[in-house]
Amino acid sequence: MDSVYKIVFNTIQEGLILTDHTGTIRLVNPRTEKLFGYGAEELIGQKIEILIPNEYRDMHVASRDGYQKRPVNRQMGSGMTLFGRRKDGSKFPVEVSLNSFLDDKGNRFVSALITDIQIRKKAQDEVLRINENLEQIVTERTKELYESKQLYESISKHFPTGAIYVLNLDFKIDYADGMEFVRLNHDPQKIIGEDYVEINSENRRRLLNMLNKLIEEGAVAPEFIFKDEEHYKVNASLLKDTSGKLSRILIVENNITQQKKTEESLEKNIEEQRRLNLLKSRFVSFASHEFRTPLTTMNSSADLIRRYLEMGENEKIHKHISRIQQSVVYMTSLLNDFLSLDKIDSGVVTLNKQSIDLSKLLEECLEETAGLKKAKQQIEIQNGLEQIESDPFLLKSILINLISNGLKYSGDQGLVTVSTLMVKDEFQICVNDNGMGIPHAELQNLFTRFFRASNAQEIKGTGLGLHIVSRHVDMLGGRITCESEEGVGTQFCIYLPLKQP
Repeated sequence: MDSVYKIVFNTIQEGLILTDHTGTIRLVNPRTEKLFGYGAEELIGQKIEILIPNEYRDMHVASRDGYQKRPVNRQMGSGMTLFGRRKDGSKFPVEVSLNSFLDDKGNRFVSALITDIQIRKKAQDEVLRINENLEQIVTERTKELYESKQLYESISKHFPTGAIYVLNLDFKIDYADGMEFVRLNHDPQKIIGEDYVEINSENRRRLLNMLNKLIEEGAVAPEFIFKDEEHYKVNASLLKDTSGKLSRILIVENNITQQKKTEESLEKNIEEQRRLNLLKSRFVSFASHEFRTPLTTMNSSADLIRRYLEMGENEKIHKHISRIQQSVVYMTSLLNDFLSLDKIDSGVVTLNKQSIDLSKLLEECLEETAGLKKAKQQIEIQNGLEQIESDPFLLKSILINLISNGLKYSGDQGLVTVSTLMVKDEFQICVNDNGMGIPHAELQNLFTRFFRASNAQEIKGTGLGLHIVSRHVDMLGGRITCESEEGVGTQFCIYLPLKQP
Protein backbone atom coordinates (compact mmCIF):
# COMPACT_ATOMS: atom_id res chain seq x y z
CA MET A 1 0.00 0.00 0.00
CA ASP A 2 2.92 2.38 0.58
CA SER A 3 3.70 2.16 -3.13
CA VAL A 4 0.09 3.03 -4.02
CA TYR A 5 0.07 6.06 -1.74
CA LYS A 6 3.43 7.11 -3.17
CA ILE A 7 2.09 6.89 -6.73
CA VAL A 8 -0.97 9.00 -5.83
CA PHE A 9 1.19 11.53 -4.00
CA ASN A 10 3.73 11.84 -6.81
CA THR A 11 1.28 11.96 -9.74
CA ILE A 12 -1.49 14.25 -8.44
CA GLN A 13 -1.66 17.30 -10.71
CA GLU A 14 -2.00 19.84 -7.92
CA GLY A 15 0.60 20.97 -5.44
CA LEU A 16 0.30 19.12 -2.12
CA ILE A 17 2.06 20.45 0.99
CA LEU A 18 2.01 18.96 4.49
CA THR A 19 2.80 21.24 7.45
CA ASP A 20 2.84 20.66 11.20
CA HIS A 21 1.09 22.79 13.81
CA THR A 22 3.89 25.40 13.70
CA GLY A 23 3.48 25.99 9.98
CA THR A 24 6.72 24.16 9.22
CA ILE A 25 6.77 22.29 5.90
CA ARG A 26 7.18 18.55 6.42
CA LEU A 27 6.42 17.13 2.98
CA VAL A 28 5.88 18.38 -0.60
CA ASN A 29 5.01 16.53 -3.80
CA PRO A 30 6.78 16.95 -7.18
CA ARG A 31 4.03 19.22 -8.53
CA THR A 32 4.74 21.67 -5.67
CA GLU A 33 8.43 21.77 -6.67
CA LYS A 34 7.44 22.54 -10.26
CA LEU A 35 4.88 25.23 -9.28
CA PHE A 36 7.23 27.17 -6.99
CA GLY A 37 10.65 26.39 -8.53
CA TYR A 38 12.12 24.99 -5.31
CA GLY A 39 13.56 21.55 -4.69
CA ALA A 40 11.96 19.54 -1.91
CA GLU A 41 15.14 19.80 0.17
CA GLU A 42 14.89 23.62 0.00
CA LEU A 43 11.32 23.65 1.33
CA ILE A 44 11.23 20.93 3.99
CA GLY A 45 11.95 22.48 7.38
CA GLN A 46 11.01 26.00 6.19
CA LYS A 47 7.93 27.93 7.31
CA ILE A 48 5.05 27.89 4.84
CA GLU A 49 5.46 31.68 4.49
CA ILE A 50 8.43 31.06 2.19
CA LEU A 51 5.79 30.45 -0.52
CA ILE A 52 3.79 33.62 0.33
CA PRO A 53 4.56 37.02 -1.30
CA ASN A 54 6.41 39.34 1.11
CA GLU A 55 3.53 41.82 1.43
CA TYR A 56 1.18 39.11 2.71
CA ARG A 57 3.46 37.16 5.05
CA ASP A 58 2.66 38.93 8.34
CA MET A 59 -1.05 38.67 7.67
CA HIS A 60 -0.66 34.99 6.75
CA VAL A 61 1.16 34.19 10.02
CA ALA A 62 -1.76 35.66 11.99
CA SER A 63 -4.26 33.80 9.81
CA ARG A 64 -2.33 30.54 10.24
CA ASP A 65 -2.25 30.91 14.02
CA GLY A 66 -6.00 31.50 14.04
CA TYR A 67 -6.59 28.45 11.87
CA GLN A 68 -4.56 26.22 14.22
CA LYS A 69 -6.82 27.26 17.10
CA ARG A 70 -9.93 26.25 15.15
CA PRO A 71 -8.90 23.90 12.32
CA VAL A 72 -11.63 23.06 9.83
CA ASN A 73 -11.49 21.70 6.30
CA ARG A 74 -12.13 24.62 3.97
CA GLN A 75 -11.17 26.52 0.87
CA MET A 76 -8.98 29.57 1.48
CA GLY A 77 -9.79 33.05 0.25
CA SER A 78 -13.38 32.55 -0.93
CA GLY A 79 -14.22 35.55 -3.13
CA MET A 80 -10.57 36.71 -3.07
CA THR A 81 -7.53 36.24 -5.31
CA LEU A 82 -4.67 34.47 -3.54
CA PHE A 83 -1.05 34.49 -4.74
CA GLY A 84 1.91 32.18 -4.38
CA ARG A 85 5.57 33.24 -4.57
CA ARG A 86 8.09 31.32 -6.68
CA LYS A 87 11.75 30.94 -5.83
CA ASP A 88 12.62 33.65 -8.38
CA GLY A 89 10.29 36.07 -6.56
CA SER A 90 7.52 36.07 -9.19
CA LYS A 91 3.89 35.80 -8.11
CA PHE A 92 1.06 33.73 -9.59
CA PRO A 93 -2.64 33.31 -8.66
CA VAL A 94 -3.60 30.15 -6.80
CA GLU A 95 -6.58 28.37 -5.28
CA VAL A 96 -5.95 26.63 -1.93
CA SER A 97 -7.93 23.97 -0.05
CA LEU A 98 -6.96 23.16 3.56
CA ASN A 99 -7.49 19.90 5.46
CA SER A 100 -6.53 19.38 9.09
CA PHE A 101 -5.98 15.94 10.66
CA LEU A 102 -4.27 14.16 13.55
CA ASP A 103 -1.79 11.34 13.11
CA ASP A 104 -1.79 8.18 15.25
CA LYS A 105 0.23 9.99 17.95
CA GLY A 106 -2.18 12.91 18.20
CA ASN A 107 0.05 15.37 16.34
CA ARG A 108 -1.88 17.84 14.19
CA PHE A 109 -0.95 18.37 10.57
CA VAL A 110 -2.45 20.49 7.81
CA SER A 111 -2.46 19.48 4.13
CA ALA A 112 -2.79 22.22 1.52
CA LEU A 113 -3.94 21.39 -2.02
CA ILE A 114 -2.70 24.16 -4.34
CA THR A 115 -4.02 24.81 -7.86
CA ASP A 116 -2.40 27.21 -10.34
CA ILE A 117 -5.30 29.26 -11.77
CA GLN A 118 -3.31 31.56 -14.08
CA ILE A 119 -5.09 30.34 -17.23
CA ARG A 120 -8.54 30.63 -15.63
CA LYS A 121 -7.71 34.10 -14.26
CA LYS A 122 -6.55 35.28 -17.69
CA ALA A 123 -9.81 34.03 -19.24
CA GLN A 124 -11.89 35.86 -16.62
CA ASP A 125 -9.86 39.06 -17.08
CA GLU A 126 -10.31 38.79 -20.86
CA VAL A 127 -14.11 38.52 -20.50
CA LEU A 128 -14.10 41.60 -18.25
CA ARG A 129 -11.89 43.49 -20.70
CA ILE A 130 -14.19 42.65 -23.63
CA ASN A 131 -17.24 43.83 -21.65
CA GLU A 132 -15.53 47.07 -20.63
CA ASN A 133 -14.38 47.75 -24.21
CA LEU A 134 -17.87 47.10 -25.56
CA GLU A 135 -19.44 49.48 -23.05
CA GLN A 136 -16.83 52.11 -23.82
CA ILE A 137 -17.48 51.79 -27.58
CA VAL A 138 -21.24 52.14 -27.09
CA THR A 139 -20.83 55.15 -24.81
CA GLU A 140 -18.39 56.94 -27.09
CA ARG A 141 -20.43 56.35 -30.23
CA THR A 142 -23.82 57.26 -28.74
CA LYS A 143 -22.41 60.60 -27.52
CA GLU A 144 -21.53 61.52 -31.11
CA LEU A 145 -24.99 60.81 -32.51
CA TYR A 146 -27.15 63.60 -33.92
CA GLU A 147 -30.29 63.72 -36.06
CA SER A 148 -28.94 62.17 -39.25
CA LYS A 149 -30.41 59.07 -40.87
CA GLN A 150 -27.17 58.40 -42.71
CA LEU A 151 -25.26 58.36 -39.39
CA TYR A 152 -27.90 56.12 -37.79
CA GLU A 153 -27.52 53.62 -40.61
CA SER A 154 -23.75 53.72 -40.28
CA ILE A 155 -23.95 53.05 -36.55
CA SER A 156 -26.41 50.17 -36.98
CA LYS A 157 -23.96 48.38 -39.30
CA HIS A 158 -21.31 48.56 -36.57
CA PHE A 159 -23.49 46.40 -34.33
CA PRO A 160 -23.83 43.15 -36.30
CA THR A 161 -25.50 41.49 -33.31
CA GLY A 162 -27.74 44.39 -32.38
CA ALA A 163 -30.34 46.97 -33.40
CA ILE A 164 -30.58 50.77 -33.33
CA TYR A 165 -33.73 52.72 -32.41
CA VAL A 166 -34.37 56.46 -32.38
CA LEU A 167 -37.37 57.48 -30.22
CA ASN A 168 -39.18 60.76 -29.81
CA LEU A 169 -39.84 62.04 -26.30
CA ASP A 170 -43.14 60.09 -26.19
CA PHE A 171 -41.07 56.90 -26.69
CA LYS A 172 -42.52 56.36 -30.19
CA ILE A 173 -40.11 54.83 -32.72
CA ASP A 174 -38.91 57.28 -35.44
CA TYR A 175 -36.15 55.05 -36.77
CA ALA A 176 -35.14 51.38 -36.46
CA ASP A 177 -32.41 49.40 -38.20
CA GLY A 178 -29.62 46.92 -37.58
CA MET A 179 -28.36 43.44 -38.40
CA GLU A 180 -30.54 41.95 -35.64
CA PHE A 181 -33.59 42.67 -37.80
CA VAL A 182 -31.90 40.87 -40.71
CA ARG A 183 -31.01 37.89 -38.53
CA LEU A 184 -34.59 37.60 -37.22
CA ASN A 185 -36.08 38.32 -40.69
CA HIS A 186 -38.08 41.25 -39.31
CA ASP A 187 -38.89 44.42 -41.27
CA PRO A 188 -37.93 47.44 -39.06
CA GLN A 189 -40.23 49.73 -41.11
CA LYS A 190 -43.29 47.93 -39.71
CA ILE A 191 -42.64 49.22 -36.18
CA ILE A 192 -42.08 52.90 -37.09
CA GLY A 193 -44.52 54.98 -35.02
CA GLU A 194 -45.11 52.27 -32.43
CA ASP A 195 -44.36 52.68 -28.72
CA TYR A 196 -40.94 51.15 -27.99
CA VAL A 197 -41.94 50.27 -24.42
CA GLU A 198 -45.18 48.57 -25.47
CA ILE A 199 -43.59 46.36 -28.14
CA ASN A 200 -41.29 45.10 -25.38
CA SER A 201 -44.17 44.50 -22.97
CA GLU A 202 -42.40 41.64 -21.10
CA ASN A 203 -39.73 44.18 -20.05
CA ARG A 204 -42.12 47.16 -19.85
CA ARG A 205 -41.51 48.20 -16.26
CA ARG A 206 -37.70 48.13 -16.51
CA LEU A 207 -37.57 49.99 -19.84
CA LEU A 208 -40.07 52.63 -18.72
CA ASN A 209 -38.06 53.29 -15.54
CA MET A 210 -34.85 53.53 -17.58
CA LEU A 211 -36.25 56.04 -20.10
CA ASN A 212 -37.91 58.24 -17.46
CA LYS A 213 -34.71 58.28 -15.44
CA LEU A 214 -32.72 59.11 -18.59
CA ILE A 215 -34.84 62.20 -19.26
CA GLU A 216 -34.65 63.30 -15.60
CA GLU A 217 -30.93 62.70 -15.01
CA GLY A 218 -29.38 62.77 -18.50
CA ALA A 219 -27.58 59.40 -18.18
CA VAL A 220 -28.38 55.90 -16.98
CA ALA A 221 -26.71 52.53 -16.61
CA PRO A 222 -27.55 49.90 -19.25
CA GLU A 223 -30.45 47.50 -18.71
CA PHE A 224 -30.33 43.77 -19.41
CA ILE A 225 -33.53 42.35 -20.85
CA PHE A 226 -34.75 38.99 -22.12
CA LYS A 227 -37.06 38.42 -25.08
CA ASP A 228 -37.72 35.56 -27.49
CA GLU A 229 -35.16 33.38 -25.69
CA GLU A 230 -32.43 35.95 -26.39
CA HIS A 231 -30.47 38.20 -24.01
CA TYR A 232 -30.01 41.89 -24.82
CA LYS A 233 -28.02 44.72 -23.29
CA VAL A 234 -29.85 48.04 -23.76
CA ASN A 235 -27.96 51.35 -23.75
CA ALA A 236 -29.84 54.66 -23.96
CA SER A 237 -28.55 58.16 -24.68
CA LEU A 238 -30.17 61.57 -25.18
CA LEU A 239 -29.93 63.36 -28.55
CA LYS A 240 -30.11 67.13 -28.98
CA ASP A 241 -30.89 69.19 -32.05
CA THR A 242 -28.57 71.82 -33.51
CA SER A 243 -29.83 74.39 -31.02
CA GLY A 244 -28.89 72.14 -28.09
CA LYS A 245 -32.47 71.26 -27.22
CA LEU A 246 -33.35 67.70 -26.20
CA SER A 247 -35.21 66.13 -29.11
CA ARG A 248 -34.67 62.37 -29.39
CA ILE A 249 -33.57 59.24 -27.52
CA LEU A 250 -31.10 56.78 -29.01
CA ILE A 251 -31.52 53.10 -28.06
CA VAL A 252 -28.84 50.52 -28.82
CA GLU A 253 -29.86 46.90 -28.27
CA ASN A 254 -26.88 44.55 -28.33
CA ASN A 255 -27.60 40.78 -28.49
CA ILE A 256 -25.34 39.28 -25.81
CA THR A 257 -26.82 35.76 -25.91
CA GLN A 258 -23.57 34.19 -27.08
CA GLN A 259 -21.61 36.17 -24.50
CA LYS A 260 -23.97 34.96 -21.77
CA LYS A 261 -23.53 31.37 -22.94
CA THR A 262 -19.75 31.84 -22.90
CA GLU A 263 -19.88 33.26 -19.37
CA GLU A 264 -22.15 30.42 -18.21
CA SER A 265 -19.84 27.86 -19.83
CA LEU A 266 -16.83 29.48 -18.18
CA GLU A 267 -18.58 29.51 -14.81
CA LYS A 268 -19.58 25.88 -15.31
CA ASN A 269 -15.98 24.96 -16.10
CA ILE A 270 -14.75 26.86 -13.04
CA GLU A 271 -17.35 25.14 -10.86
CA GLU A 272 -16.38 21.76 -12.28
CA GLN A 273 -12.73 22.52 -11.53
CA ARG A 274 -13.68 23.43 -7.97
CA ARG A 275 -15.64 20.19 -7.68
CA LEU A 276 -12.66 18.17 -8.92
CA ASN A 277 -10.35 19.97 -6.49
CA LEU A 278 -12.79 19.21 -3.68
CA LEU A 279 -12.87 15.54 -4.69
CA LYS A 280 -9.08 15.41 -4.64
CA SER A 281 -8.95 17.19 -1.30
CA ARG A 282 -11.58 14.87 0.16
CA PHE A 283 -9.63 11.87 -1.08
CA VAL A 284 -6.59 12.90 0.99
CA SER A 285 -8.81 12.90 4.08
CA PHE A 286 -10.55 9.71 2.93
CA ALA A 287 -7.26 7.83 2.49
CA SER A 288 -6.05 8.77 5.98
CA HIS A 289 -9.34 7.90 7.69
CA GLU A 290 -11.31 5.16 5.94
CA PHE A 291 -8.31 2.83 5.50
CA ARG A 292 -7.36 2.99 9.17
CA THR A 293 -9.50 0.01 10.25
CA PRO A 294 -7.94 -2.61 7.92
CA LEU A 295 -4.50 -1.18 8.64
CA THR A 296 -5.16 -1.64 12.36
CA THR A 297 -6.26 -5.22 11.67
CA MET A 298 -3.08 -5.91 9.72
CA ASN A 299 -0.91 -4.38 12.42
CA SER A 300 -2.54 -6.34 15.26
CA SER A 301 -2.38 -9.59 13.27
CA ALA A 302 1.31 -9.02 12.55
CA ASP A 303 1.98 -8.57 16.29
CA LEU A 304 0.05 -11.78 17.09
CA ILE A 305 1.92 -13.72 14.40
CA ARG A 306 5.18 -12.65 16.00
CA ARG A 307 4.00 -14.06 19.35
CA TYR A 308 2.59 -17.28 17.87
CA LEU A 309 5.87 -17.93 16.04
CA GLU A 310 7.59 -18.15 19.41
CA MET A 311 4.86 -20.50 20.68
CA GLY A 312 4.77 -22.61 17.51
CA GLU A 313 0.99 -22.25 17.08
CA ASN A 314 0.82 -22.63 13.31
CA GLU A 315 -2.95 -22.77 13.06
CA LYS A 316 -3.34 -19.34 14.69
CA ILE A 317 -0.51 -18.00 12.55
CA HIS A 318 -2.32 -19.08 9.39
CA LYS A 319 -5.54 -17.51 10.67
CA HIS A 320 -3.92 -14.11 11.11
CA ILE A 321 -2.04 -14.34 7.84
CA SER A 322 -5.45 -14.85 6.26
CA ARG A 323 -6.79 -11.77 8.09
CA ILE A 324 -3.90 -9.70 6.75
CA GLN A 325 -4.50 -10.97 3.24
CA GLN A 326 -8.22 -10.23 3.51
CA SER A 327 -7.48 -6.70 4.70
CA VAL A 328 -5.08 -6.13 1.83
CA VAL A 329 -7.68 -7.36 -0.66
CA TYR A 330 -10.32 -5.18 1.00
CA MET A 331 -8.15 -2.05 0.94
CA THR A 332 -7.09 -2.68 -2.65
CA SER A 333 -10.71 -3.09 -3.69
CA LEU A 334 -11.68 0.14 -1.94
CA LEU A 335 -8.81 2.01 -3.53
CA ASN A 336 -9.64 0.66 -6.99
CA ASP A 337 -13.35 1.44 -6.61
CA PHE A 338 -13.25 4.82 -4.92
CA LEU A 339 -10.14 6.61 -6.17
CA SER A 340 -12.33 7.18 -9.22
CA LEU A 341 -16.00 7.28 -8.22
CA ASP A 342 -16.99 7.39 -11.88
CA LYS A 343 -16.26 3.66 -12.01
CA ILE A 344 -19.31 3.16 -9.79
CA ASP A 345 -21.30 5.86 -11.60
CA SER A 346 -20.69 4.17 -14.97
CA GLY A 347 -21.89 0.80 -13.63
CA VAL A 348 -18.74 -1.14 -14.51
CA VAL A 349 -18.48 -2.86 -11.11
CA THR A 350 -19.16 -6.57 -11.69
CA LEU A 351 -21.28 -8.52 -9.22
CA ASN A 352 -19.79 -11.74 -7.86
CA LYS A 353 -22.90 -13.65 -6.76
CA GLN A 354 -22.35 -16.70 -4.59
CA SER A 355 -23.72 -18.58 -1.61
CA ILE A 356 -22.65 -16.91 1.66
CA ASP A 357 -22.46 -18.27 5.20
CA LEU A 358 -23.96 -15.19 6.86
CA SER A 359 -22.79 -16.15 10.36
CA LYS A 360 -19.21 -16.39 9.17
CA LEU A 361 -19.45 -13.11 7.25
CA LEU A 362 -20.85 -11.32 10.33
CA GLU A 363 -18.03 -12.73 12.43
CA GLU A 364 -15.49 -11.33 9.94
CA CYS A 365 -17.20 -7.95 10.12
CA LEU A 366 -16.90 -7.97 13.92
CA GLU A 367 -13.21 -8.86 13.71
CA GLU A 368 -12.49 -6.05 11.26
CA THR A 369 -14.36 -3.43 13.30
CA ALA A 370 -12.98 -4.57 16.67
CA GLY A 371 -10.26 -1.94 16.53
CA LEU A 372 -12.87 0.84 16.41
CA LYS A 373 -14.64 -0.16 19.65
CA LYS A 374 -14.28 2.08 22.65
CA ALA A 375 -13.46 0.38 25.96
CA LYS A 376 -17.03 -0.45 27.04
CA GLN A 377 -18.82 -0.51 23.71
CA GLN A 378 -20.56 -3.73 22.68
CA ILE A 379 -21.74 -5.31 19.44
CA GLU A 380 -24.58 -7.84 19.55
CA ILE A 381 -25.52 -10.19 16.71
CA GLN A 382 -29.08 -11.49 16.36
CA ASN A 383 -28.81 -13.66 13.27
CA GLY A 384 -31.90 -15.48 12.02
CA LEU A 385 -30.41 -16.56 8.69
CA GLU A 386 -27.84 -19.14 7.55
CA GLN A 387 -27.06 -19.29 3.83
CA ILE A 388 -27.89 -16.37 1.54
CA GLU A 389 -27.00 -15.51 -2.03
CA SER A 390 -25.26 -12.19 -2.64
CA ASP A 391 -21.92 -10.54 -3.42
CA PRO A 392 -19.76 -11.11 -0.31
CA PHE A 393 -17.47 -8.14 -0.95
CA LEU A 394 -20.28 -5.62 -1.42
CA LEU A 395 -22.33 -7.00 1.49
CA LYS A 396 -19.29 -7.01 3.77
CA SER A 397 -18.44 -3.44 2.74
CA ILE A 398 -22.01 -2.35 3.58
CA LEU A 399 -22.04 -4.00 7.01
CA ILE A 400 -18.56 -2.84 8.03
CA ASN A 401 -19.49 0.72 7.11
CA LEU A 402 -22.78 0.67 9.06
CA ILE A 403 -21.23 -1.04 12.11
CA SER A 404 -18.28 1.38 12.05
CA ASN A 405 -20.67 4.34 11.94
CA GLY A 406 -22.66 2.90 14.84
CA LEU A 407 -19.51 2.70 16.95
CA LYS A 408 -18.16 6.05 15.81
CA TYR A 409 -21.30 8.03 16.61
CA SER A 410 -22.11 6.27 19.92
CA GLY A 411 -20.87 6.98 23.43
CA ASP A 412 -18.27 5.07 25.45
CA GLN A 413 -20.89 2.53 26.58
CA GLY A 414 -22.76 2.39 23.29
CA LEU A 415 -24.46 -0.76 22.03
CA VAL A 416 -24.57 -1.65 18.32
CA THR A 417 -27.00 -4.42 17.36
CA VAL A 418 -26.95 -6.30 14.05
CA SER A 419 -30.15 -8.28 13.38
CA THR A 420 -31.19 -10.39 10.40
CA LEU A 421 -34.44 -12.05 9.36
CA MET A 422 -36.44 -13.19 6.35
CA VAL A 423 -39.21 -10.87 5.13
CA LYS A 424 -41.35 -12.44 2.37
CA ASP A 425 -39.13 -12.77 -0.74
CA GLU A 426 -36.18 -10.76 0.63
CA PHE A 427 -33.84 -10.81 3.59
CA GLN A 428 -33.42 -7.89 5.97
CA ILE A 429 -30.30 -6.79 7.85
CA CYS A 430 -30.64 -3.96 10.39
CA VAL A 431 -27.90 -2.13 12.29
CA ASN A 432 -29.07 -0.22 15.38
CA ASP A 433 -27.14 2.08 17.69
CA ASN A 434 -28.03 4.26 20.69
CA GLY A 435 -25.77 7.10 19.62
CA MET A 436 -26.13 10.79 18.85
CA GLY A 437 -28.75 10.39 16.07
CA ILE A 438 -29.28 12.48 12.94
CA PRO A 439 -31.36 15.71 12.68
CA HIS A 440 -34.70 14.86 11.07
CA ALA A 441 -34.46 17.66 8.48
CA GLU A 442 -31.15 16.26 7.22
CA LEU A 443 -32.23 12.65 6.64
CA GLN A 444 -33.15 13.41 3.02
CA ASN A 445 -29.51 14.28 2.26
CA LEU A 446 -28.05 11.33 4.16
CA PHE A 447 -26.79 9.36 1.16
CA THR A 448 -25.50 12.37 -0.80
CA ARG A 449 -21.80 12.25 -1.67
CA PHE A 450 -19.67 14.05 0.98
CA PHE A 451 -22.71 14.90 3.16
CA ARG A 452 -21.98 15.29 6.88
CA ALA A 453 -24.74 15.86 9.44
CA SER A 454 -24.59 19.23 11.20
CA ASN A 455 -24.17 17.59 14.63
CA ALA A 456 -21.25 15.43 13.43
CA GLN A 457 -18.90 18.10 12.09
CA GLU A 458 -16.40 17.66 14.92
CA ILE A 459 -16.14 13.89 14.32
CA LYS A 460 -13.70 12.76 11.68
CA GLY A 461 -15.19 11.47 8.43
CA THR A 462 -15.22 11.95 4.67
CA GLY A 463 -18.96 11.90 4.02
CA LEU A 464 -18.38 9.09 1.50
CA GLY A 465 -19.36 6.08 3.61
CA LEU A 466 -23.16 6.20 3.41
CA HIS A 467 -23.04 7.30 -0.22
CA ILE A 468 -20.98 4.21 -1.06
CA VAL A 469 -23.33 2.03 1.04
CA SER A 470 -26.35 3.27 -0.90
CA ARG A 471 -24.59 2.66 -4.24
CA HIS A 472 -23.62 -0.87 -3.18
CA VAL A 473 -27.19 -1.60 -2.07
CA ASP A 474 -28.41 -0.40 -5.48
CA MET A 475 -25.93 -2.70 -7.20
CA LEU A 476 -27.32 -5.62 -5.21
CA GLY A 477 -30.84 -4.74 -6.35
CA GLY A 478 -31.94 -3.78 -2.84
CA ARG A 479 -33.03 -0.74 -0.87
CA ILE A 480 -31.94 0.97 2.34
CA THR A 481 -33.95 2.85 4.97
CA CYS A 482 -32.95 4.98 7.92
CA GLU A 483 -34.84 5.99 11.06
CA SER A 484 -33.14 8.28 13.54
CA GLU A 485 -33.82 10.56 16.48
CA GLU A 486 -31.29 12.97 17.93
CA GLY A 487 -29.99 11.84 21.31
CA VAL A 488 -31.74 8.45 21.00
CA GLY A 489 -30.08 6.55 18.17
CA THR A 490 -30.23 5.41 14.56
CA GLN A 491 -31.41 2.32 12.68
CA PHE A 492 -30.29 1.43 9.14
CA CYS A 493 -32.08 -1.48 7.42
CA ILE A 494 -31.13 -2.98 4.09
CA TYR A 495 -33.51 -5.21 2.14
CA LEU A 496 -31.99 -7.53 -0.46
CA PRO A 497 -33.65 -10.06 -2.76
CA LEU A 498 -33.19 -13.75 -1.93
CA LYS A 499 -32.03 -14.39 -5.50
CA GLN A 500 -29.76 -11.79 -7.01
CA PRO A 501 -30.82 -10.54 -10.47
